[in-house]
Amino acid sequence: MKKSGKLGIIVGLFFFCCTVCPSYGDWQALCEKGGRCHRRLEDSAAEALYKAALKEAEESKADDLALARILYGLADVYRTESKDDEAVGALERAKVFYEKSPKESLALASCLSCLASQRMRQKRFAEGEQLYKRRLDICRRLLLDDDSELVSAWRDCGGCACRLGKFAEAEEFYRHALEAVEKKPFPANGCELGWALNDLGNLYTKEKKFKIAEDYFKRALYIEEEIFYPSAGQVYVTMQDYLEMLRGAGRKADARTMEKRMNDIVESMHTHAGGIDRQGKDQGKYIRQYDSLMEAKETSKENVEGEEPVAPFSSEGQKKSSGGL
Repeated sequence: MKKSGKLGIIVGLFFFCCTVCPSYGDWQALCEKGGRCHRRLEDSAAEALYKAALKEAEESKADDLALARILYGLADVYRTESKDDEAVGALERAKVFYEKSPKESLALASCLSCLASQRMRQKRFAEGEQLYKRRLDICRRLLLDDDSELVSAWRDCGGCACRLGKFAEAEEFYRHALEAVEKKPFPANGCELGWALNDLGNLYTKEKKFKIAEDYFKRALYIEEEIFYPSAGQVYVTMQDYLEMLRGAGRKADARTMEKRMNDIVESMHTHAGGIDRQGKDQGKYIRQYDSLMEAKETSKENVEGEEPVAPFSSEGQKKSSGGL
């Protein structure tokens, strides 16, 4: 066959593919534009682009994972627009497409997490609980014990159980999260460690075990305030929860002191946008402070009857720090 004949066949096949085969590039481009608009908070435009991408993908017979990704992005836009019912509908459809895959994926786990969050907002707690637990099972099978996504899954299950009043179950979930975070090197795990400690502080506050709760809040604040960023938003959130504990315990004077510290943080945030990050400043100094506290031994025992002593930076085997407000 002559070269011109072969070239004609190739060109013909190319145009055939362009007109008959799935147009992958079109829906992908629309999806990417939708994502960029969403990140710029242009949600009306993002919604329109994701819908156009979905229509294009369906007409071009895109694969299930492509449809799932578009629906997941559309659901995220709906969530920021407070269109909860539409978000749930998109997530349910995305979940169906993800589940058609022969292998479980972290994409499915993320979809389950978002859907669980929406169900909790709708006060459909039993459904939310099952979705969170299913996500946790997937993460446990696919990830290492100290992976941040698995830590998040433990924490979400703990938060759900806590909200349902299943405090013993919540404690088990939260302790798994804390143990996973503590496997990571310090101080790189500081942010996650602060959140994990704060979760347990909130749990014990709900159970009115105020002394134990305070120990966890002190540990969280030491990490967040002294080691990392003393005027960051995470510090403020922990202080808010600590304040609720102090009020619940009837410690009005300490509560007023905490409120003053919180006001100072707000003023600092206005002065230094984004907070002060001390992570890179004399890191060795803070590591040495941390190590010395880990090795410190408490001689006096002031535990309330029936309450266990709490370590400053480890879930077991260490003693409490003696820092006050």
